[in-house]
Amino acid sequence: MMDVFAMIRNRVSRSGLLAPMVLLLAVGAAAVSPQATAAPAVDSQAILQQAAPAVAVVRGSSGPRQVTGTAFVIDPQGWLLTAAHVVRHAQQVQVALPSMGPLDAQVVGYDATRDLAVLRVTASSPLPILSLADGAARVGETVFVVGAPRGQPGVVTTGEVVATGTSLPGLVRDIFIQFSAVVRPGESGGPVLNSRGQVVGLVVAASIDGANGRAGLAVSQDAIRGALPQLRQGAKVERAWIGIAGPQGRSATAPDQGAAIRQVIPDSPAAAAGLRPGDTVVDFAGTAIHTWEELLSAVGQHQPGQSVRLGVRRDANRVEVTLTLGVRP
Repeated sequence: MMDVFAMIRNRVSRSGLLAPMVLLLAVGAAAVSPQATAAPAVDSQAILQQAAPAVAVVRGSSGPRQVTGTAFVIDPQGWLLTAAHVVRHAQQVQVALPSMGPLDAQVVGYDATRDLAVLRVTASSPLPILSLADGAARVGETVFVVGAPRGQPGVVTTGEVVATGTSLPGLVRDIFIQFSAVVRPGESGGPVLNSRGQVVGLVVAASIDGANGRAGLAVSQDAIRGALPQLRQGAKVERAWIGIAGPQGRSATAPDQGAAIRQVIPDSPAAAAGLRPGDTVVDFAGTAIHTWEELLSAVGQHQPGQSVRLGVRRDANRVEVTLTLGVRP
């Protein structure tokens, strides 16, 4: 069984944008093992004892592909939160809480632009819950991650908040917090808790950050609170997609060169529009593009199905390409 996990190697720009050098989406990324940078003021085992009854292991399948993640209960009537990338493609989902065996779960709604999903299970009695914090996480605040690394429940790690209001290219801006607690494959969707056991974030990724060292990334409680009503009503929000891949390593973030295309995915919007390996995107829907991060951010501001015009440098010439955005796989 493979662990669903997003690992991002990045730096933080002055604007707060997490600029990825390498983006490994979804499956089988290596574990990240930073040390917590501050001794917690609250006993982590006390937090674990308080929170663990409401934290579940998520297991899903899509054909032969098996995935794992973490979720937590937000409503005693069987509503849980997890990361969208854990369950979005799953045809069957089960959750297992410490007090009971596996329960079939329905994916009620998800938002791939915020990496959030709501699940629903039917339980024989009300479930223990975790509550969203009243206020946002603060830099320097001690936090606790309770999760199920590689499907093993009841694990807690500690650290502190190192940044707030950060962004990931292609997702809604300014909604992520960075923290120094250990996060590992299988913990996507797990809660990030403050010293009162309240949820200040939901784990979505790990990063290696030039300014702050190794860190975890989580959707903030403010973003969760804002998205929940629509998710509980069944909203399914997809990310827009072009279908191209860029250079690997540092060349992917070279400034002022545009977004150079290394590969065009077959049967993608880019292929249909006639984009080619070797092209460089220098304009997206009227926005000048200097780096891959700018292109990802620009795509993230649009919806699947929208028609956009791209300025492309091809050999020594500039060509204009019209492209209809697809749904990110």
